[in-house]
This record gives sequence, C-alpha cells and structure tokens, in this order.
Amino acid sequence: MQTIHSQLEIKNLAKKIHNGFLMVKFYADWCTPYKSMNPIYDELANDPQMSKVSNFIQINRDDNMDLIIDMNFDFMSIPRFFIIKVTDGNIVDKKDLGGSQTKSNLTEQIKVIAN
Repeated sequence: MQTIHSQLEIKNLAKKIHNGFLMVKFYADWCTPYKSMNPIYDELANDPQMSKVSNFIQINRDDNMDLIIDMNFDFMSIPRFFIIKVTDGNIVDKKDLGGSQTKSNLTEQIKVIAN
C-alpha cells in the first residue's frame, strides 16, 4: 500500500491508472480507531473482489493538511475513508465513506460505487 505525501503524487497516480478508482485512508499514528481499522483496510487492499479499485493508498492527516485542504477533503475525525473516481487520468469525483466501521459495511460501500 502506497503512502501519499503530496497532491502531485495523487495526480500522478490518477494519470497512471487512467480510469478506475482510488481508495484513500486518512490516518494518524496516534489514533486508536485507526489502529483497529488498519487490518481491515489491508485485507480489502488484498481482496480480489476489490479489483475495480486500482489502488489503495493512505495519507497521514497530521503531515498533509495542505493536501487535505487543497483537494477539498472535508472531514473532522479519523480514520476516514474516501473513494476517488478517475476518468481519463483526471480526478472527477470523490465520495466520503465515513470512518470506523465493519469490513462488510466498507466493502459494500466500495462495491456500490465502483461497479
């Protein structure tokens, strides 16, 4: 799983996948709910049923506030999950999937959006 440090990295990744979806996890190392959700996110990243999602990435919230503000990610709590739609190498939409939740709930949200 790739850790993103800049808006440029996200844009380059979008160009690379061209068409598809990026799954984003915002986290902070000190966050206890993040630590409990991290294994679930890792399982999803390795799940063959998630093949429509081109990349699972993570962004440290504490280290990347400029990226979060510049790209209009609007959230207060972490962990936080977003799915980004990429068309022709451009980010065209993003959907907030919420924070801590069960694997099945997060999986279902991803499938509904990515199919």
